[in-house]
Amino acid sequence: MEIDPTGVCNLFEDSVQISHDDITFALNPGEVDEPQEANQVLLGKIISRHRFGKAAIQGSLKLSWNAIKGWKWKELEDGIIQFTFARREDALNVLARRPWFVCGALIVIMPWPAWLSPTEVRFDKTPIWVHIDRIPPFYWNLSNLKELASKASPVYELPTGIEDAVGMSSLRFRATIDLNKPIFLGFYLRRQRLNDLWIQYKYEKLPKLCFKCGLLTHEQSTCSNHPP
Repeated sequence: MEIDPTGVCNLFEDSVQISHDDITFALNPGEVDEPQEANQVLLGKIISRHRFGKAAIQGSLKLSWNAIKGWKWKELEDGIIQFTFARREDALNVLARRPWFVCGALIVIMPWPAWLSPTEVRFDKTPIWVHIDRIPPFYWNLSNLKELASKASPVYELPTGIEDAVGMSSLRFRATIDLNKPIFLGFYLRRQRLNDLWIQYKYEKLPKLCFKCGLLTHEQSTCSNHPP
């Protein structure tokens, strides 16, 4: 049975006059060669209102990670999955190639910082590749490319030297999407003496999307949110 720590503290205070400080202690960190986030253990959580069986999870990830040998996983509390890899390079490769999917549902995979418990790790953001097409060459400069990328997310990675590319009208970049916010689909570019131009944002391997509220965490049929 899981007990709310706040309730426990209040119980002690009410019954035996023990304060929060009286039942708070410190532990010495273990001596490790490197931080946990650079090790072979990652945490994941499937973003879906449906529960997947172990066979479905194993089968889906085995297809995705067929080149990775010796990895294993186990379910923890609150729907969190712990992944253990035989080699540190494999864990880093999985992080670098995000996002991943299980039976069409997004699985958010994160490093596990050694100072956090599994339930303290947040699974509300994921990197995803974004495409923007039809960018007129007149607007192709570093300042505008940063502005375009920032509309998808304040956290993004542009290809090195992309501003110096000649004859380009399509931008592909990596953005970290906040799953609690609607995805950015595009905008009209205002131009002098020309019609406004629709600049559309396309997301690679986009999981199920709610067209009512714009979130990636559920489908429209199960949406209980109000449109933004």
